[in-house]
Amino acid sequence: MKTTVLLIAVGISTVLIYAAVAFAGENHYRVDVEGMNCPFCAYGIEKKLENLDGVEKVDVELEAGQFWLEVDDGVTLSQETVSDIIRNAGFTFKDMTQHEEPESLRNNSE
Repeated sequence: MKTTVLLIAVGISTVLIYAAVAFAGENHYRVDVEGMNCPFCAYGIEKKLENLDGVEKVDVELEAGQFWLEVDDGVTLSQETVSDIIRNAGFTFKDMTQHEEPESLRNNSE
């Protein structure tokens, strides 16, 4: 009986740990932008994205034409709001997807 209870407790703990890890990766967004060629252009967009409620961090991959946004747990960004910021800055908004943190940025934060 004690063994069964222990196994159930370990199983539940394992599931909760995996769930926490899975949800931890869902607070990043990748925003694809077309026409962004210089750091100055990226800087203006970066500052506007950083001012959005719930945005903790913004990283730029200029050569890829991407912004990676890290948001607070439970925060969902509106694609319409982000695309308006990009378009108002004079660039073409291509796509926004929710992702785990990219490996390249994970290595930079260590």
